[in-house]
Amino acid sequence: MKLIVFDWDGTLVDSVGRIIACTQWTCRDLGFSPPTDEAVKDAIGLDLMNFMAATVPQADEGEKAELVEGYRNRWRSGELAESELFPGIRDLLASLASGGYLLAVATGKSRAGLNRELDVHSLVDFFHTSRCPDESKPKPHPLMLHQIMDELSVQAEETLMVGDTELDMDMAHRAGVARFAVTSGCHDESRLSRWKPISCASDATHIWAWLNGYQDSKVGFIEK
Repeated sequence: MKLIVFDWDGTLVDSVGRIIACTQWTCRDLGFSPPTDEAVKDAIGLDLMNFMAATVPQADEGEKAELVEGYRNRWRSGELAESELFPGIRDLLASLASGGYLLAVATGKSRAGLNRELDVHSLVDFFHTSRCPDESKPKPHPLMLHQIMDELSVQAEETLMVGDTELDMDMAHRAGVARFAVTSGCHDESRLSRWKPISCASDATHIWAWLNGYQDSKVGFIEK
């Protein structure tokens, strides 16, 4: 295993509650009934336009564009508390980096949004590259993973995708890479296990133990 690709929201950062609040607040601002928490969770990971199409399906194209802009304004307004890294994530990334692993991010956030959060959490130096849907294709299309692997000259069988949603698992499956599921974000084990991940853990910090066990016991990958 050479490359570990992380989702962002719900995997590294405890941001699901903030996303739900921002979405519901934006809908009220623009006169739409706010979606349920579960509806928002089901759409997290999509690029923002498709996210709004999924959570506010009654909106027309012009209204979806207004919702996207309203969401961005709310997110940047400072009215919602900044999302925090999950406990242990910084230490995990430091351990992986010192262990020689290549690290990357594949997210539904925009490039501007991801760059801002990398700066806020002082994580820029941990990652060798990243991809966002405004410079690639949105999940579950595998292009983000293909681009990351090509850029870093890593093969699919040397790559692990870590995520909290079925979109992450689906993308990894389409790219032919192993999947490590975490239940710290949007989807529970019953949903994530449908994608036959190599492990389904409560949070991403369990990767370190799994990697060490994998290296010691030479456990093979699951059939994709």
